[in-house]
Amino acid sequence: MAERSKLSECFADNVAVRVFLERLTGAWPAWRTAAGPGRRFLRGQASQALERFVLSGVAQAPLGPGETVASLLREPGAARAAAFEKALVETARSAGHPLVGHAPEPAPGAVDAARAAWGDAAHAAAAAAAACGAARVARLEPGLLVVDGGGPVGASAGGAFGYRPATEWGRARLAALAARGGPEVAAACVLRYEAVGATGEQWGLPAAHHAALEATGFRFEGFASPLNARQFAPGRYCSAFPDTDAPLGSLGSFFGEAAREAAESDPAAGWAVNPPFAEDLLEQAAARSAEIARDGGRVAALFPHWLDAAGFRRADRDAALRLALPAGGYRLADPGGREFTPPFDLHYFGFAPPGAPRADRDALWALLRTALDMPQL
Repeated sequence: MAERSKLSECFADNVAVRVFLERLTGAWPAWRTAAGPGRRFLRGQASQALERFVLSGVAQAPLGPGETVASLLREPGAARAAAFEKALVETARSAGHPLVGHAPEPAPGAVDAARAAWGDAAHAAAAAAAACGAARVARLEPGLLVVDGGGPVGASAGGAFGYRPATEWGRARLAALAARGGPEVAAACVLRYEAVGATGEQWGLPAAHHAALEATGFRFEGFASPLNARQFAPGRYCSAFPDTDAPLGSLGSFFGEAAREAAESDPAAGWAVNPPFAEDLLEQAAARSAEIARDGGRVAALFPHWLDAAGFRRADRDAALRLALPAGGYRLADPGGREFTPPFDLHYFGFAPPGAPRADRDALWALLRTALDMPQL
């Protein structure tokens, strides 16, 4: 069988992850203890949990040659099952709800049941990916990206996939991606992020706030994607998937060599950092932000209201400033640029070089406060 193109690979990946999630949510042990609203809540959070699980994994060990998102799902071991359950707990926590049926210690037989559910879902996902045809063609129509191709499985009838951003900002970004890398490169990127949900972990502060950051020397973004990066110039943003994102200007992982080299080449530049809300990534993001500040840079880092998390405690210890963003008092934007007022608290940390003058700290504080001071919807 001929090697698939990156576009074909991402199309099959997209299908596989959708099948995996559908199968897993029907068999995951935690669902068996949830009833009524709890069950509906769990199902509603499953996509975000899978996104958090995937992004947490690839941020620490980026996909290598020939690897896909679906390849992260194929091993039915207990460690993967436990990592997904942890992502479920963190997703529920960030939404301000307990996870119905979750206990700190698994019930007897729960680990075996989780492993079996994972293995069944992974097998179904692999079969779905294999059933996808290899021929895929992408084209850009006004405000719409279409991927055509054969194969019995797809996001819509006939094995086709359509992506239409809901906002003018999103449509302009789609056109910019196609202009930068061509329709097939843009389509591979879109399919990759659609596969992992592109939900809550892709939210960020609005464009107006990022414009204020950029006006004061913030030139890099630590956790973004080609679809939502505010620092869109090549070599100015980091993202999860170098294989699809590097042709569109990404530096790759915030923790990788390319990002470190970018920071070293412009040590006084500011970084906007908005990591996925996963405890291990928050701790690593806090450590790297402090390192950038020690080398002379500034960092504006957005964290959840997880006061007991190791990453939060580390950021609170090492950052020069912390601004509380109360529920209803600030806005976020989704990857398409649509703004909304979240019903949960966040915290905005400002990292500054050790011994920075008071005037510089005051200026950074004023900059953080622009996340609060913009008119509310």
